[in-house]
Amino acid sequence: MTRGNQQEFTHQKNMKKQTNLVKGKHQDDRLSAAARKQRDSEITQQKQEKETPKVSRMKEVIKIREEINKTEIKKQEKNQ
Repeated sequence: MTRGNQQEFTHQKNMKKQTNLVKGKHQDDRLSAAARKQRDSEITQQKQEKETPKVSRMKEVIKIREEINKTEIKKQEKNQ
């Protein structure tokens, strides 16, 4: 009898997992392959757009540091 109860409990547990998937993140999985591909490409483009300002900021920081170093070198040359 316990074996039958175990199977019933696992069945209930799996059913609960499946209903949670429908309620949560995986609702849009009913999309066609083309629509899903389009959605995923838009998401990746948005992520890439968020990452690009970091690279340009680093370049700006490097340029500013170079300018500061140049001005410090000029100051040191004037003092000597």
